[in-house]
Order: sequence, then C-alpha cells, then structure tokens
Amino acid sequence: MGCCGGKKARNPAPAVEKLNAQQVAEAGEVLLEYTGEKAAPITVAGPATGKNYRFSKFDRIQAVKEPDVSGLIAVGAFRRT
Repeated sequence: MGCCGGKKARNPAPAVEKLNAQQVAEAGEVLLEYTGEKAAPITVAGPATGKNYRFSKFDRIQAVKEPDVSGLIAVGAFRRT
C-alpha cells in the first residue's frame, strides 16, 4: 500500500542529446559530425558520390564515403570525429 494514493512519484530524466555513437566507419569511410543546430533531419548529397547522408541535431554522426568528406566539410556544418 502506497502512501501517495497509489500514484508513483515521477522524476523524469533530463533530456540528453542522442549522439549516435554506435556509428562505425568501414573501409573507405570517415565519421562526420553535423555541427548545425537544426533539429529537423537534413539530407545532403555527397558532392563526389551523390550518396545521400541524413543528419540532424539528434542524429549527428554518420559514416561518409571518403571522396565526399572534403566537400561536406567545406560546407561549414560538418567536422571529422
């Protein structure tokens, strides 16, 4: 029997940004981190391969093909991790 009328005390955990740390770069790939502030996902095409990469404020790290790295870094919203 609870002392609070059967209601559980709720102490929500503070919000934590999800950094998809489980991303692993394979041969020929580099991990890039999105440094922008947009929470909504953005999709960018790799300038060399045309491959689409999806980033957001909550899904910041993606494995990117090596030929696309310098072009995406030049945009100014990405950095190597």
